[in-house]
Amino acid sequence: MKLAKLIDWHRLEVEFKQHYGDKGAGIKPIRLLAGLEYLKQIHKLPDENTVAMWCKNQYWQYFFACNFSPMNRLAAKVQ
Repeated sequence: MKLAKLIDWHRLEVEFKQHYGDKGAGIKPIRLLAGLEYLKQIHKLPDENTVAMWCKNQYWQYFFACNFSPMNRLAAKVQ
């Protein structure tokens, strides 16, 4: 939880916004995308396992400051 507070999420959004689209049904918050990529790299997981872990792990969900049900929104759209 300390790491979530140390990361400058606003700066990441500003820096990464140009690399991500802002239209369409598949749009995800940049904090979520950057955070998933970070966790994927440090845990050496493939994409599918990263999403599965995120759906099950409340600490990871807190890391992204998510306030929605991962099973209903992200998991269904990623596949």
